[in-house]
Amino acid sequence: MDLAGSAHALELAMRLEEDLTGVAAALTKAARLLDLPKLRLHSHVLLAIAGTVGANRLCDLASDLNAQVRAPEVGSLSDLLAEIALLLDHLIDRVRIARADLAAPL
Repeated sequence: MDLAGSAHALELAMRLEEDLTGVAAALTKAARLLDLPKLRLHSHVLLAIAGTVGANRLCDLASDLNAQVRAPEVGSLSDLLAEIALLLDHLIDRVRIARADLAAPL
């Protein structure tokens, strides 16, 4: 947010929240359907966003998910997806707080 500067930080926070909530919903749906191509697609998006914002553990988990869904035999993804969901929810909460702080009158 600091790099975006005050003129663009609120817009960045709004777009980031939109992107993260979209990824969360898409991963949830793809996991429920065990749609491996969609899990792979959205793991790429999450990997990029998490890496950009410095959510290192989430980035590592997204990378692990991507590797697992590309493997010849996919094992159980439930623990991995549960941890991703938890960390993604925390990141979305942090972004919402930052957005609210940026939108608050001084």
